[in-house]
Amino acid sequence: MHPAAAPDTPADDRAELDDEPVRAPHGRTWALVALGMGGVGIGTGEFAPMGLLPQIADGVDVSITTGGHAISAYALGVVVGAPLIAVLAAGVRRRQLLVMLMF
Repeated sequence: MHPAAAPDTPADDRAELDDEPVRAPHGRTWALVALGMGGVGIGTGEFAPMGLLPQIADGVDVSITTGGHAISAYALGVVVGAPLIAVLAAGVRRRQLLVMLMF
């Protein structure tokens, strides 16, 4: 008998578990729904101003070029700021971080 096929090996334990249905932890579905909704919200917030650029430029009485620069500056802030916040806040509790980011 091959050593990997011995009855007390971890591979055999995994083989027994393969027959059981995989169950998601409680709340995983809701977490995925929240993540998806957040992605849609962020995507809308990022891309909607580009389609509304002429109206935004008229509303604040600037040229379309200047309005485009403002949208680009916001996007650059997100590109730099999001990873920076993620790195700096890695050790902060999620609830505390949420409250800090609200202000």
